[in-house]
Amino acid sequence: MSWPGTIPQGTLSNYTVAFWDLLPTLAELGGVPKSELPRDIDGVSFAAELLGHAGNGGLEHPPLYWEFCTSTKPPGVSKSGKGWAHAMRNGTWKAVSFFSEAPLELYNLYVDPGETKNVAAEHPDIVMALQEFAKRAHTDSPNFPTGDKYCSPS
Repeated sequence: MSWPGTIPQGTLSNYTVAFWDLLPTLAELGGVPKSELPRDIDGVSFAAELLGHAGNGGLEHPPLYWEFCTSTKPPGVSKSGKGWAHAMRNGTWKAVSFFSEAPLELYNLYVDPGETKNVAAEHPDIVMALQEFAKRAHTDSPNFPTGDKYCSPS
């Protein structure tokens, strides 16, 4: 982002951002009170990070969860075709399952940003914690149905 006189040019940040963080961030930067935003919004403002008010350690984003329709067949996954996948990100850890019944894959993005080495077997405690987080984070919605019939070839 660039904002002459407010966000210094060339500023770098390692803060993790999701698309849904833009609304609360831009609202805060624009002076919109939090009370004017939807009560159950998923995003969090990262304005303090942009403005350099996050402190020496910076901010840490709360865990992220997202679902997506995929036709990806990653290495080691025997199933092919379209299906619903989900992923989580918590700090340096990212977990992903490309099909609802597939086990979670776990990656340490700090040492493996290309997600080439699944370390789930080495960190069952982290996998279990992220699985529990996914159960709490998933929300059924009639506006965004996730059944396989909604994720099939056109």
